[in-house]
Amino acid sequence: MNQFFRLLTGKRVNVIWITSYPKSGSTWVNTVLKRAGRDIGYPQGNNDVYKLSDNNDKPEICAAVKARYSDYPCTVLKTHSAYKKNTELHKFRGLKLINCGFIHVYRNPLDVLLSYINFSRKQYQNFENMNRGKREKYKKLLFIDMLGFRQPFDIDTWLNMHSIISRSMNSR
Repeated sequence: MNQFFRLLTGKRVNVIWITSYPKSGSTWVNTVLKRAGRDIGYPQGNNDVYKLSDNNDKPEICAAVKARYSDYPCTVLKTHSAYKKNTELHKFRGLKLINCGFIHVYRNPLDVLLSYINFSRKQYQNFENMNRGKREKYKKLLFIDMLGFRQPFDIDTWLNMHSIISRSMNSR
């Protein structure tokens, strides 16, 4: 655990969120900030809130954020969660995270759709090996709930559909 966070347990920590829809470029923005801020105290470790939570890790303090912008210790975290006023987007045991800023990453929705379709296609191939109940739940979540289709597709149809959509978008 980060030494500084041991001292902060139970204390307030301000957060600047890098937020976007998945596949919109938040990882790219974070990489640019890490490289540009390497010498001024921008954390070089992981700041993806989902990975930190999965590993039960704490975020690092960002020394690059000066006191005139944040009167409390501050961290920078990456998320895909939607902003909800007066709430913590994510929780870490022992820390009270207060939203103090946002970097919103936007991308052309059609580019996001194609990128997300390609991502989901690869993810779907990985899920073919899971048990039937989980696979059916995932298919419903992906195709009906997230992508708005009327029914789920088998993997071969989905792989073929991706190439049809990509060709039609590139022919414009």
